[in-house]
Amino acid sequence: IISVALGTVIGEIVDFNKLILKLGDFVETRIDRIAYKSHPEDGTRGNFSRGFVSCSLLFCVGAMAVNGSIMDGLGSPDILLAKTVIDSITVFIMATTLGVGCAFSAFFLLAFQGSIAVLSFFLASFIPASAVTYMSVTGSLIIILVGTNVLGVTNVKTANMVPAIFMPLLLDPLFKLIAG
Repeated sequence: IISVALGTVIGEIVDFNKLILKLGDFVETRIDRIAYKSHPEDGTRGNFSRGFVSCSLLFCVGAMAVNGSIMDGLGSPDILLAKTVIDSITVFIMATTLGVGCAFSAFFLLAFQGSIAVLSFFLASFIPASAVTYMSVTGSLIIILVGTNVLGVTNVKTANMVPAIFMPLLLDPLFKLIAG
């Protein structure tokens, strides 16, 4: 709970949601002639960013994304391979309603998961197992909100909650130190 609260405050201050939306809009303007000129009347303009952000968050925030990337960095890619199959099927389904922006989330996903994998490779001996568990729990909590956003039940800026996933890296050792 503390990880979610602190991470969300940091995310709100930086406003990751706004940054990701700007990135989605930037990419959308760059591929405008490819994706939308052939069907300007179909009303999909503007869905690019929504698809890009929804898929980027859905595929990056979950426990499999964080744990899979960490485990991949530690030499066991099994979780990440299973996640790849699940994400591939999911992106096709989401693209039917949210458009081509869903496919472009793959670049963000590669950067996010690749960064975690590389970092975990170099920091493997410093990351406690309990912190990895807390990161997974926090990510799972956020992915529930991503799901409710996709369903239209809520409108939570889940991108601003992403820093919460990494808060256990700071809080776990702190709480162990306090507990003695």
